[in-house]
Amino acid sequence: MLFIHHIMLYFVIHCVIIFIEVMDMHTNDFEAAFSQFLDRHEYDEAENALFAMVRIAFSAGWQAASGAPPQSERIYELLPPCPPPVPQK
Repeated sequence: MLFIHHIMLYFVIHCVIIFIEVMDMHTNDFEAAFSQFLDRHEYDEAENALFAMVRIAFSAGWQAASGAPPQSERIYELLPPCPPPVPQK
């Protein structure tokens, strides 16, 4: 199972490297089409799957190194309202 996670992580890293290498080679037409793709729900589904794959691979590596599995973190935190300003004399 750990081997599969390493393969998935390698795939993700390889895709990122290829993406970085070809970033400067695209036309405006490509950028417009890519922007339209990013606005589709299929992209959201693919992005969620990719994120889950990376998180599972990280968790497996973390646990293999005798660490505790990562805990979920809050995405945002609500802060109390600021006190009203004190009038100056």
